[in-house]
Amino acid sequence: PSGAAGQAAAAPPAAIAAPAARADAPAPPAEARRARAPRPISTTGVDALGNVAGQAQVRPGALVVEGGINQGEVQRVVRAATPRMRACYTSQLASNPSVRGHMDVHVVVDALGEVKLAEARTSPSIELKGCVQGVFQSLRFPAPGTGTAQFTASFDFVSSGSAVAEGSEITDPNANIPKSAPYDGRFKIVMDRLQNGDKDGGLDEAKRWQTDQPGDIMALVALGEAYEARGDVKTAARAYGSILELFSFRADSRRFAGERLERLADPVAIKLAADTYGKAAEQRPDHPASHRLYAFTLLKAGEHEKAFEAMKKGAMRSYPPGRFRGVDRILKEDLGLIASVWASAAPARRAEIMTKLHAAGGTEETGPSLRFVLVWETDANDVDFHIHDGKGGHAYYGTPNLPSGGSLYADVTTGYGPECFTIRGAREKRAYPYTLQAHYYSRGPMGYGMGKLEVIDHDGQGHISFEERPFVVMKDRAYVDLGSVEKPKATVTASLMK
Repeated sequence: PSGAAGQAAAAPPAAIAAPAARADAPAPPAEARRARAPRPISTTGVDALGNVAGQAQVRPGALVVEGGINQGEVQRVVRAATPRMRACYTSQLASNPSVRGHMDVHVVVDALGEVKLAEARTSPSIELKGCVQGVFQSLRFPAPGTGTAQFTASFDFVSSGSAVAEGSEITDPNANIPKSAPYDGRFKIVMDRLQNGDKDGGLDEAKRWQTDQPGDIMALVALGEAYEARGDVKTAARAYGSILELFSFRADSRRFAGERLERLADPVAIKLAADTYGKAAEQRPDHPASHRLYAFTLLKAGEHEKAFEAMKKGAMRSYPPGRFRGVDRILKEDLGLIASVWASAAPARRAEIMTKLHAAGGTEETGPSLRFVLVWETDANDVDFHIHDGKGGHAYYGTPNLPSGGSLYADVTTGYGPECFTIRGAREKRAYPYTLQAHYYSRGPMGYGMGKLEVIDHDGQGHISFEERPFVVMKDRAYVDLGSVEKPKATVTASLMK
């Protein structure tokens, strides 16, 4: 990189290998099989009186398509039926609160798209089995055209603690949160060593990996993680900056490098992140994540008007129908957040700024809000966002609203995001702590997922704080911990990087 990039990124290794697979490559054939990665089923949360909470949750497992039908179409129809399966489970819990477990449903679809057979081969109870089979038998799929199609869909049925009475406490509000096992291969070796406090061992393994495979993006990420763990921010920035040298032709890799650089909270790294986000927006203006990341990084640098214009460009353009669900709402609210911060920094221009906001179709943000925004840099895959609150509530695509407050706007199943969960209202009324996870529901052709969770806390008066949490997930069906939000944070403000 040149300019700011040259200050943060060292020269890349001499031997540069081409990436193994493009992030925008087509999805693998529908016939591809996936093995189910089992995960533990925990007991429900219990309140102070010993009452078992009973909110029904249906968690997706593997979807194995045996041929004759597109996997994405099957996924779309099955997802739409999730509320009906949850209703089956809710009814079962009313008579037997202890029911929970795993179910595999084998489905045969005839040439017209009608369900010929729906058989639950495993089930927590006979009654739940019959109800779920009835749901599947009523579904209609795209016609295979010739012959029949078959698939097997797996689910875990668990009950959470969010139905606990107001004012009561539960012993473990996170009892139902699946354990994470997101890493594999040499990256897992490095991260395990770092987690166990072996910083030298983690760095040694990352260096060997980078020497053995100088063109491997994950080797550079491991190297950056190891230097971060040692507190060597400058060298970590050089490792992440090398990703830009190797993969500058790919907007997704540009964004991922920027997300890593942004976490360093170093002024030079922030400038480099803004530069690469801006180039990503030029390369792929049809990716809304590029506009968001670029605009908010400019906001952190105190460039309010440039941030507004960058977000406005993203908010006012159109995107492929159905490609990024909920993005119009997200970007227009983002534009409102930036306008609020800008107006607070330049009160004499408030009327002018709000006029610009309304002209761009933006949404005024005049009340407190806490937003969790998830993006991932892998196309043709599905990463699900899961939010658990301190009362045992759980929100995800199947149950987008928390009883304690807050909503998931939409479910993006085709790559990149953003997915946004927003909690509105006074801070003292929020159900802290919030525990956040990403679920690698459907792995794309790249084989690993990489992205970022951004936590945005706005006081409603133009004062805003950010927290950046980049992540990597490598195992299909794995959950990756994105940490918890214990209380409002004010560690990085929009004007800190001036």
